[in-house]
Amino acid sequence: MARRKTGRTKELTGLGATPERVARGGIVDTVMIEDGWRKPVRVHRNLMAWPVDRLRNRKMLTERQHEAATWYREQYERAGLTQRVVASMNVPVDGGRRGTEPTEAQWAARRKWLAAREVLPRPIRAPFEAMVIDADDASSVGANEGYMGARAATAALVLLRAGCDIVADYLRISKNVSQ
Repeated sequence: MARRKTGRTKELTGLGATPERVARGGIVDTVMIEDGWRKPVRVHRNLMAWPVDRLRNRKMLTERQHEAATWYREQYERAGLTQRVVASMNVPVDGGRRGTEPTEAQWAARRKWLAAREVLPRPIRAPFEAMVIDADDASSVGANEGYMGARAATAALVLLRAGCDIVADYLRISKNVSQ
């Protein structure tokens, strides 16, 4: 009986997150895994921050769907609805709220976002927003919807595509902007 070699991990040098790799959605970590029996395997981690961008780059979303998702997320961010960790020393003087009041541009973005949100059917809304606004992966969103394994990502992708198409129709984005 042959003796099995112990597994070892050797990190490759010089493959960190450069601005060029970040712009391309390149590699953050590349690690060579050798266990002595099989061929060495390289493990890559993609740096693309937004799962919707990854899906578009893999041709799993059309340009029209990507444009709708991008618009939806931008309106949410312009409305100032994103959570922030900021220290505010403004003390309410007359019982009002802390900080400054939203600007007119923020109110307009909020109205646009809420109007588009109302068009989405309720069962699609939460998983759609989890992927578009919260940048959750499709597999975790599908698991939250009650699916397991490969079906989780597939179910979430179906919901994302449907939501993107509904928002794109609402925005009247041309259908010939497909690929």
